[in-house]
Amino acid sequence: FSFLGYFVAVLAIALGGSAVSIIFWSEMGCGSACLRGLEEAAGQASICAGAGFGIFLLLFILDFFAPPQLPGRYLLLWSGDFGLGRALFALGICCFLMAAYLAAHHYPTAPLLVSIYLAPLCTLAWRLAS
Repeated sequence: FSFLGYFVAVLAIALGGSAVSIIFWSEMGCGSACLRGLEEAAGQASICAGAGFGIFLLLFILDFFAPPQLPGRYLLLWSGDFGLGRALFALGICCFLMAAYLAAHHYPTAPLLVSIYLAPLCTLAWRLAS
């Protein structure tokens, strides 16, 4: 990418994260309704956190992160794994993110903080993917 392409992509990610934060978590958008909905579903937070923990424990037991049978390769379940392990990894991350959003009953600022911190992580993921 050229400088302009990189600048536009990073700007779009930053603006997207800010727009999500304003629309969903402020009183200018639908903040009170979204927060009320998350508080009503707060009982599901432990299920999401448990599922995320279970997925990461399974991946750890299966030597997904640094498989000893595949030296120099990472994030693979077996030598021909092109998507299952990474899909499980993404599902585990999504479970933990949902648990953080659903913790709004005890921590009302958690959804806002998760949304804010996702913008730099998305920038990093986009940069590593390109």
